[in-house]
Amino acid sequence: MRIKRFMVLACALILALNLFDYISTSIVLQNGGKELNPFVNWVMGFFGIHGGLLITKIPFLSLLIYATYKAYIMNLTRREYIVLPCCYSIVVLFYGYFMYAHNFKYLFNIV
Repeated sequence: MRIKRFMVLACALILALNLFDYISTSIVLQNGGKELNPFVNWVMGFFGIHGGLLITKIPFLSLLIYATYKAYIMNLTRREYIVLPCCYSIVVLFYGYFMYAHNFKYLFNIV
């Protein structure tokens, strides 16, 4: 039961981090900043800033929500009980370390 609660909390944290990423990236790009991810930059060339960000985030977040639903409602295999929490932890660390460092530096002029 602890693992299920951890996964729900991690999912909520990842959703909140994605919302913050969407808002901060929009602010940075509208004020002359640069998107460092070449794929997202390419998608934004076709769909604009907001459309490009949404198109790149929706598939990942949908998969995350489905995995959390499966973990909480359905019975998981032993392997899934080990793998999914590890994946959630890696995603939280990845977002916190790599993706927000650029936006924080730009938003708060930290060099």
